[in-house]
Amino acid sequence: MQQYDEIWKFNYICDTQMITGEVTGKREENGLKIVDVAFRMTNQRGEETVKGRGSILLPSRESGIPSLPRLPAELQAKVNHMWARHNELTARR
Repeated sequence: MQQYDEIWKFNYICDTQMITGEVTGKREENGLKIVDVAFRMTNQRGEETVKGRGSILLPSRESGIPSLPRLPAELQAKVNHMWARHNELTARR
């Protein structure tokens, strides 16, 4: 549904990241069940490298699995172009 994060420190190759979080709220909007969360990532040196928050749509017995809205056509075209380029570059390896 939505996510916001801030990267505070560089993650080096072979760093171990521990992700922790907590539920900060639960709500219902237009029949959708939503959970708000806060999360953080900490490396093996105890340094907080990322922190953020997000909202997650949850399935429910009443309304089933939530469906996301369609992307606007312009954005979907960009996504398709990026995936095509990714696949082209990957095939060259």
